Amino acid sequence: QELDLSFNLLTSGDVCDLIDALEENTTLESLNLMNNQLDDSAMLHIGKLLPQMKGLRYLNITANRFGDHGADALFRGLLRNYQLTRLEMPRGFDAQNKINYLVALNQGGRRLVKADDILVPLGIWPLVLERVNMLSDKEMARSVRASVLFFLLREGTAMIDCK
Repeated sequence: QELDLSFNLLTSGDVCDLIDALEENTTLESLNLMNNQLDDSAMLHIGKLLPQMKGLRYLNITANRFGDHGADALFRGLLRNYQLTRLEMPRGFDAQNKINYLVALNQGGRRLVKADDILVPLGIWPLVLERVNMLSDKEMARSVRASVLFFLLREGTAMIDCK
């Protein structure tokens, strides 16, 4: 369930091979790639396959060599990944706020409103909204929690099964 490859001097080629092998893996929940030699090409590959990595909840990519192009690729992958709820990465990228927002939406239950052809029973919504509200300030700033609540209410109304 957890794979810690931090401080291994892995190259982008190594990580691309690893991500290919893990693409359909649903049991890996935590992947730590901190302090390796990952550049934009590794992030492009991770971003491309991130939507297929359904079990991954935590990813650490701090202390690597990728730039804004790699962060943009990660953002594009997160647009279609609803499971990743914790991401540790360097700060200062152009896409940083968008990435943080998508991770916050995932923490709040975005998969409920983005799952294909699933109607969420009306009785579930109070639990979902309470879950978002209970996330601590450390996990999610108050303004972000409000944005997540708004997103869930706006997007979720089409997914409510009132029967």
